[in-house]
Parts: sequence; structure tokens; C-alpha cells
Amino acid sequence: MQVPSRVPAGSGGFQVAPGVTARDLDGEIVALDTRSNRIHQLNGVASLIWRLATEGGTPEAIVDAVVSGHEVDRDVATKDVDETLERMRSLGLLVFR
Repeated sequence: MQVPSRVPAGSGGFQVAPGVTARDLDGEIVALDTRSNRIHQLNGVASLIWRLATEGGTPEAIVDAVVSGHEVDRDVATKDVDETLERMRSLGLLVFR
């Protein structure tokens, strides 16, 4: 899994970036980035990843939750979690703690 190597040592995982407000609407996260005036609507799995990441979940724990809650191969889940966290970080929605 690539994400752990991107998480700085001693980091507490991820937190919502400054300027981003997120709400849960019927089980899906909607994030407003006030810096770019963009709204991001996450699907169910991305919303799960967001919730767990912002609650301090490790990438491995997030993969475990995705695998246990969905019919997906662990390798696929690992890749998807890695890519989703990196995308959220690169969009400026999440930052390292």
C-alpha cells in the first residue's frame, strides 16, 4: 500500500483542510471548498474513506472496512483507498494532521 509511505511519520492521519466544510447528506459526504468555490459530492465508498480518515483511521484500517463492507478484493481495495486518499489530499480537501 502506498499511502502509509506518504503519511508523515508521527502524523495522526488526516483532517479536513482549512477552508473546507463537509456535511453528511443521506450517507454521502458533500464537501464545500470555500477557497476554490467548488463542491465535491463523494459516493458511498469515498464517503466511508473520508469518515474513517478524518476520525484517525489508518490506511490499513480503512482498507479493512472497505473489504468487510463491500464485495471487493483486498488488493483492489488497497489501490482504491490509496488513490482516493491521494486524490482528496491533492484536491486540498484533506491534509495531514
